[in-house]
Amino acid sequence: MGTTPVSARGGEDGSAGHQLPGGRRAAPAPAGAPRLFRTGPRRAALVWVAATLPLVVVAGLLTRTVDQYMVVFAVLASGLYTTPALLGLWLAAKRAPHPDTWCWRLWLVAVGVMYATGCAMVLGTITDIRTSVAVNAAVIALTSLLLMAGVVVMVRSRSGRRATSVDLIESAMSVIVVVAPAALVWGDEVVHADDAWYAVPAAVATTAMVFGTYWAVLLFVRVRGESRSSRMIATVGIALTTSGLVNGTGQIAQGVTGFALPAAPLLGLQAVCMSLLLFVPLFVPGRISPGLDRLPPHVQVRGAWLPAALMLVGMPALVLVTLAQRHEHAWAPLYSLGVAAVLLVLGSLRQLAAASETRRLHRRIEEAAETRRELLAQVMQRSDDERHRVAAQLHEQAVSAYSTFVSFIQTSTLTPAGGGGTVAGASALVRDGLREQAESLRRLMLAVQPLEVDRPRAQSLSAPIHAYLEGLYGDGAAPTRVVMVDGDLVLDWATETVVLRIVQEAVRNVWRHSRATRIEVSVRASGRAVEVVIADDGLGFDPSALLFESGIAAMRSFAVLGHGVLEVDSAPGAGTRVTARLGDPGAPADEAGGEAGRPKLRLLQGAASVGEA
Repeated sequence: MGTTPVSARGGEDGSAGHQLPGGRRAAPAPAGAPRLFRTGPRRAALVWVAATLPLVVVAGLLTRTVDQYMVVFAVLASGLYTTPALLGLWLAAKRAPHPDTWCWRLWLVAVGVMYATGCAMVLGTITDIRTSVAVNAAVIALTSLLLMAGVVVMVRSRSGRRATSVDLIESAMSVIVVVAPAALVWGDEVVHADDAWYAVPAAVATTAMVFGTYWAVLLFVRVRGESRSSRMIATVGIALTTSGLVNGTGQIAQGVTGFALPAAPLLGLQAVCMSLLLFVPLFVPGRISPGLDRLPPHVQVRGAWLPAALMLVGMPALVLVTLAQRHEHAWAPLYSLGVAAVLLVLGSLRQLAAASETRRLHRRIEEAAETRRELLAQVMQRSDDERHRVAAQLHEQAVSAYSTFVSFIQTSTLTPAGGGGTVAGASALVRDGLREQAESLRRLMLAVQPLEVDRPRAQSLSAPIHAYLEGLYGDGAAPTRVVMVDGDLVLDWATETVVLRIVQEAVRNVWRHSRATRIEVSVRASGRAVEVVIADDGLGFDPSALLFESGIAAMRSFAVLGHGVLEVDSAPGAGTRVTARLGDPGAPADEAGGEAGRPKLRLLQGAASVGEA
């Protein structure tokens, strides 16, 4: 929470928020979310890549043997970038906000395994030891699994209420649609190549890159419309997986051909891929972007175009490849039938999971509608109470005036000469008439009292606070909201208005600036004062660094109107706490007036005083 200078991006009315379906306005996103690393490390990494890429290409031009290729691959094309990437990932795992920390921990372990694999490759080249195809493939599969699990964690935290199971099924279908035809055409050559120890692990890595490309694109879609840093890391992820896909294909070809392809381009491609791995942690955002959480549940309902497109494109491609390969591979039709069966099962499972997800989203809409119905009932009850209060006060004033006038007539000693009887009779008639009017108004006052006399008085004040919060956040993602109003607190209209205005201004600042996950509003008696506290766990700010504080200034003005003080306690990254004490903050608590020691703060004729209940 906090108040920042008003700029052209949005005024005090919150006009910067983008429109949601149904006419609601979402909270305006900041111009850019902070990153964990400043510009300096990214520039240094860019210079490092620009300086080392030519070195890798030159080394590739000088490569003549397989051993030389492996040494350059492991030391120059990979080690030059995985070494600093380990440092970046370690810092990201320490600094990144939860739950992204799990993503970077997984990536740290994966790159550590990758680094150890490179060292083993160099050692194997020196000692002329070659590990088996199964071991190489298992190590690559483990590395890929760790990397992909990290990406899934990152995407899941930005997927709102969408089910991860649907995304996993769709990504599996994507991998099958792409890999199955390729395996039918080139699988036999890869498995039976003379350098299968190299070609098979490269094929495993390429398959993982297909999976990774799907999830990188998914991440980009989920953070679309968010801060530049969130979009940037998704863009780098797409570049990494795409280059990894191309690089994996090239390395497969190198293994199948017995390392007969030119080394320089392929080693340069490996270096580009690893350099992008170096850049990924340098673009980690400093806070979690809400992703789909910023959208209402009914907008989060996904379409079914992706699985339909996969089936419409993948199945004809598989059929064509099967027809082309049926003479060379007799098992091709059976293979394609098995792939089609797997896709059919996955499509059915995806449909079931998507239906469950849709039902869950609709239940969320129903819960929100029920909450709003209850809130509307409370607001309507408050409106009814206000009408009763207005009528009761007007009648109370009239009764008081009539009673005073009757008392005046009764004690009057004015008796004009010669007309005492007439004046006394007239006075008696007026007195009796006023007494009847006063009694009639007393009965009317009893009649206009609210029916729910046992309803907690705190609900009268909490209802408009809840209504205002609901109006701010609408159907979008909202923080946890806790509103606590002292049940025995009795405020006059003027004081209640001051309290509501301070709360409204404070929570509006939370909505506009803080990205908080929890808001607490408390209104309670504190000695002879009324204490209003609005606290959040958002971004926070430095109050002394504000050039303009129109929101805080407004709250201070309201506090002064209530003969009170306002304090703002905040720091960057530590949330914000606004405390307003209305009435007499310096009075001891044991002198509090009112029912059961509760104050009735009154603001009359520009002065604040505490009266008896």
